Amino acid sequence: MPRPDMISVLSSSIAAVGFDAERRELHVRFVGGATYAYLDVPAEVFQALLQSTSKGAFVNRELKPGYDVRDVGR
Repeated sequence: MPRPDMISVLSSSIAAVGFDAERRELHVRFVGGATYAYLDVPAEVFQALLQSTSKGAFVNRELKPGYDVRDVGR
């Protein structure tokens, strides 16, 4: 399954993020290399992540408790 284009972000824990609008998957690549896809995420949530001053805090606060996730590897 192809991954969306990833955008590098300024964060101590997150290297890049990407969004597949068709599948509604928000991909997060962590600094260590692991990448996870958060499922059934609205585009507005992806935009909010991009605008967040702390990407890591946003993921911990908004994505981890609210969306199913799958490991998509490195």
